[in-house]
Order: sequence, then C-alpha cells, then structure tokens
Amino acid sequence: MLAVAVAVNGYFAYYPSVGSLFGRRATYEVSGGELAALVRAGREPAHGVVLRTHIPGALRARSAQVYLPPAWFRTPRPALPAIELLHGTPGAPEDWTRAGFADVTAERWAAAHHGVAPVIVMPDPNGSFTGDTECVDGRAGRAETYLAEDVPRWVERHEGVRGAWAVAGSSEGGYGAAMLALRHPDRFVAFADFSGL
Repeated sequence: MLAVAVAVNGYFAYYPSVGSLFGRRATYEVSGGELAALVRAGREPAHGVVLRTHIPGALRARSAQVYLPPAWFRTPRPALPAIELLHGTPGAPEDWTRAGFADVTAERWAAAHHGVAPVIVMPDPNGSFTGDTECVDGRAGRAETYLAEDVPRWVERHEGVRGAWAVAGSSEGGYGAAMLALRHPDRFVAFADFSGL
C-alpha cells in the first residue's frame, strides 16, 4: 500500500516535499503574529507572505490562504488587483501553494515588477476535502454567495484590496471560476479555467 501511495503521489506531486507531507503549506507562510510584526516594522519585505486565515460567510468553510506581495506592505499601499483561486475535489486551499506553487509564481512576477503582484486569495469552496458544491448555492451550502460576495468583501476590508478581481480554478474550481465570472461580471473582470468540466 505504501508503494502504491508513493507512486500515486509521484505522479500527481500532491506532496512534493517531506516538509509539505508534515504540514508546510507554502514557501513563505507566516502566522498572524508574524504578519503583524512585519506591518509594524514599516518596511517592505524582500518577499511576499502567505497567511492562513478564516474567512466567515454564507458557507461553513475551512481556513483560507492569502498571498500578500511585497508592495502590500508599502505606505501608502498601492491599489493591488486580486485573484481568487479555487481548488478542485478532492482538495484544499493549500493545494495552490503546496503543490501548485502559486506563491512562488507570484514572487517571480513581483520580483520582475518592483514588488507589485496581485493579492491571491485561496478560499475553500467546499467545506471538506471531498465536498463538492460546484461553487453554486445549493444543498451542499451557499458557495456562490460565499465566493462572489463574502470572500471579496472580507479581503477588501481586512487586506485593503482596492483593485480589480479575477477568478481562476482547477477541475471543479475551474468550472466554478467560469461560472462565477459569467454570473458576476461586476465582480470578476477575468477568469481562467484549468481542466474544468
């Protein structure tokens, strides 16, 4: 069984390192206290950070992750765009950083653009590892309301995002991204669907 698990993980790279197997979710992860200390320091860090947080709303969601680029720490803070990344089923918000390296990709962009990059929000559209809301309001929960209204409102209030929003996803999240962008063009100006339905 262990050999099969190793082979499957080798193919999908769900846990690409020993650190990720034992709980490391992102390359530049910080706690709420560490983020507060960086803000108090009053200077732009060399790299962005990934914060694990809870975003309340219409869906009983697990913890989300938020990537904040170096420019987010500037005073005054520039108007940064935001990207909402939706994982598939089975899955979790940390799939985007642990195996998808979204934070590493954002860091490369920021390095080439003087610290400026989108804020990346990785919420939970399902409520569990095997949950499947299809990102709509239904029996499995009010996922569409959560993703199109609650998550952006919370991020704008708590993280100071004032720029345009895009939504992207993989598998179920890809379908959700396309659907959300088409149903909420006032919120999402662009979308990307990676292997959606």
